Amino acid sequence: MLAVAQRMCGFLEAMKVVLILYRDLGLIEIEDATIPRLKQVDAVSGVGIGSTMIDSAFQELVQRRLQQHPDGYSFPPELPRKLSKCTQFQSIKHKFGSPAANLPEFPIKLDILGLNISQACTSPGLGIDKGRMRFSK
Repeated sequence: MLAVAQRMCGFLEAMKVVLILYRDLGLIEIEDATIPRLKQVDAVSGVGIGSTMIDSAFQELVQRRLQQHPDGYSFPPELPRKLSKCTQFQSIKHKFGSPAANLPEFPIKLDILGLNISQACTSPGLGIDKGRMRFSK
């Protein structure tokens, strides 16, 4: 992305630009258009409300559930992180609020996480039925 911004220097000479680099925001100024060089104008800060915060909150939800309902199962400590990064959760998260995601609950398969969790795993206290951990809206 920085290379793209540097190529734009000839077009944006001496202008202040808001540059969005993968998941970050920066306010920069083109310092020299002949030798592409960018200078940060001001620090940008914000409140964590984005996608990674949703992932973290989901991990905490899973962790609390595991702590509150031990049910004799011994799940790997990376289960909350793996669940938050799996394709099923990410798809649900990105579609949330759309008609396609307007379901009362979202089951996520545990056997696809690479943690040796069986499809037969069932634990009502943990919200797991036949290898799927269920989450209600």
